Amino acid sequence: MVECGGWTPVGAPQKQEKPKTQVKKRTWGTRQLKNGRPQKAARTKSRKSKQRSRRNGVSWEDRREMRRRFFVQKFEGQRAQMEGEAAHHLGRVLRAQPGQLYELSDGQRVWLGRVELVGRDIIEFALVEELEQQLPSLNTTLLLAVVKFDAFEWALEKATELGITRIVPLAAARSEKALLVAAPKRVERWRKILLEASQQSRRVNVPLLEPLAKPEAAFASKAEPLRVMLSEAPEVKPLRLVLAGQQGKAAVLAIGPEGGWTDMEFAAARGAQFHEASLGKLILRTETAVVAALASLNLALSSD
Repeated sequence: MVECGGWTPVGAPQKQEKPKTQVKKRTWGTRQLKNGRPQKAARTKSRKSKQRSRRNGVSWEDRREMRRRFFVQKFEGQRAQMEGEAAHHLGRVLRAQPGQLYELSDGQRVWLGRVELVGRDIIEFALVEELEQQLPSLNTTLLLAVVKFDAFEWALEKATELGITRIVPLAAARSEKALLVAAPKRVERWRKILLEASQQSRRVNVPLLEPLAKPEAAFASKAEPLRVMLSEAPEVKPLRLVLAGQQGKAAVLAIGPEGGWTDMEFAAARGAQFHEASLGKLILRTETAVVAALASLNLALSSD
């Protein structure tokens, strides 16, 4: 029978559509199979997590979250206060709001603080709970010759991140005279760099920055069990051999300018019982030597 003009004669057999097959969902353990492919099961909180109580108004998840750390002058009872430039930065730049949580340190202890009041140049916190301290096990003093300020300040930042305890800028014989004249004017900037690097690396305290000193006087004033002076002389032992077998928890590291130490400075260091050590055959810039040497000291002597 032929269809004509889009119509079908009466009595012609009609086309029957095949019924659509329905895909049945099957389960496989705790996961469903759809079209033969496993689907992720919906995550449900455990009964224990649902019933976990909030302590001091802060949930377990809030306490575990990595938070920014700031320094305050002191803790007063269950309160803390931040003033000046730090408060302006937190309140106006970072847009702190009441109820937000931050870690606060006074240089000795660390507390979780909740923002209570945000003023123009003042922020008030309520102390929620004291946190565990992460104090470095190695007490290290860095005697660092003054070099070009961009390199010197980069070295200050990285030394702070590597856990340095104290920094003494040195007016070495081969440091540029113009830099030595300008160095006292940079002290506040250097302290700010140490503060910001301490906050970024979540230290409990900020390294102490001592006044500019002559190398001879700085060498003679140190009495730590381990005193090391970096040297480029080919006959000097590698630093790893100098550190082998050392077990002290306090050390002094002296790093000179890019022109190197003078003979008089070497003699003064030897008189103060400094060990000369090398970082290898390559000649490193001062800031590179700071990172390499401090990392080596931490690896050899620190238990962190």
